[in-house]
Amino acid sequence: MITVADIQKDFPDWPAGVIEPWLIEFANDPDMGWPPPEPYGDHRWGRLLGQRPISWWKNVTWTLEKTDCGFDGLTPKAKADVMDIRKEMEGGKPSPTTKRRWDNLFRYILNDGSFPVSPVVMLRPEGLSPIDGTHRMAVLSGLHLIPEAAFAAKKLAKPSNDQNVWMGKHKDGELPNGQ
Repeated sequence: MITVADIQKDFPDWPAGVIEPWLIEFANDPDMGWPPPEPYGDHRWGRLLGQRPISWWKNVTWTLEKTDCGFDGLTPKAKADVMDIRKEMEGGKPSPTTKRRWDNLFRYILNDGSFPVSPVVMLRPEGLSPIDGTHRMAVLSGLHLIPEAAFAAKKLAKPSNDQNVWMGKHKDGELPNGQ
């Protein structure tokens, strides 16, 4: 069983709030493991880590900051990913996993007004790019389509687009590929 502490051996300055939601599940997948192979080749870790090696990621620092997570501020790829999730739900035939994730996130964000876990993101010139947290952003954007009156009837407030995220920044300002 790979733990946050195991991954922090490679990333000693990374907070558990970044490692836990993003890397732990994959590190404990028997087909993936930790540490990732280098070079990645066709390994799934390459896609998850933006084709950047562990040595590159060691130069990324993370800060918890309140950021506009609204749909309009996402990268084109993130917008497409969010729309894919929303269309799957709106189509009425979501996968069991998507339905469970959506329902749990919807209830939480609706009632609490915030994400249950802060997404892991980087800011690209074209917008906010979630590394982990696309489902949370999809639910937030879906909630913003609901009229204010529906929230008022439930004595709830529409959740703000300003949410806490783990914002990653590389020391040289570089970005991972394909995020």
